Amino acid sequence: TASLDEIQDGAIIAVPDDTTNEARALLLLQQEGLIKLADGAGLTAIWSSWAKYVIDVDPERFAQFAVNVWGVQNNFHDAKETGLRGIDAWDEWCHSINLPTSLHELGIDPTDEQIHEMAQGAVDARGGDHAGAFMELHVEDIENILKNAR
Repeated sequence: TASLDEIQDGAIIAVPDDTTNEARALLLLQQEGLIKLADGAGLTAIWSSWAKYVIDVDPERFAQFAVNVWGVQNNFHDAKETGLRGIDAWDEWCHSINLPTSLHELGIDPTDEQIHEMAQGAVDARGGDHAGAFMELHVEDIENILKNAR
């Protein structure tokens, strides 16, 4: 087994053959600067779950997104319903250009333990007890978002 420092340009690196561990290996290789994964796919895989989780913070903002970006008919009596239809429109658009809207579609099927590790890592990366700017997201919140993104 070689250390990361010993890996030469053009080297062939074996990764696990199951989707969860393969994804983790690829993310580790990217973190170490050995490969570059396509930008955006990870974001599209969890965005809808995040949006549905935080929509109650500012449903009018999501309704504006739905109406202004996707041309969704505004339900003036229920901003959340309009916002949810905008989130659905986002999902449809992502699928139309072959972008994933779930972790499974991204090729990642994490266990509850792995979701906890990812959620804890997101919070730890911020150096506090939460992540997020639109809404403070604690480990349990991020776990819920990731579980819903399966």
